[in-house]
Amino acid sequence: MIATRIAGYVRRRAALIAAGMIVLTGFLGYMSFTQLSLKVVLEAMLPVHHQNVELMAKFGAQFGGANTTLIMVENTEGTIYNEKFMAAYKRVADEIYFHPSVHRHLVQALTLRKTKAIVGSAGRIDINAIAWPDLPRAPEEWANFEAAVKAQYRGLLVSDDEKAGMIIADFKDDTDYATLVTFIE
Repeated sequence: MIATRIAGYVRRRAALIAAGMIVLTGFLGYMSFTQLSLKVVLEAMLPVHHQNVELMAKFGAQFGGANTTLIMVENTEGTIYNEKFMAAYKRVADEIYFHPSVHRHLVQALTLRKTKAIVGSAGRIDINAIAWPDLPRAPEEWANFEAAVKAQYRGLLVSDDEKAGMIIADFKDDTDYATLVTFIE
């Protein structure tokens, strides 16, 4: 009889402990899904007064910081020197450039106004946008575009095999990264 009482007491106590553990686990699980942030703040993980952290804080807005993103647009059917590919590249570059979370002055792409071809000849220097406001249309324009890319942007904004173009963008610190990743994909 005493053994039966003790066994019943132990079972009730074990059930109470198990129920308490289930409630505690459920509460912690709920809190982790609703309160936990997976946003990485580089500045919070580094020493505040470290020289590199201070430099990033001082110049990050001008030259890019931890949110710099490189996007490759690749032509699977040849090089970048054709109208179909460059129209698609320009569309992607424009969408990135006009995204509300981007620092526009830090976006770099072949089709932007600030991407220039610098050519010197006969005592003068010509500086012109290589693919702005419109993409090349005539064979001579395509030849000039290709020459400018090979002279100044191959290996930087264009892959060495000339089959892909890159878009560089820096996003603001308060960006919703889940939305941004969906947008980029």
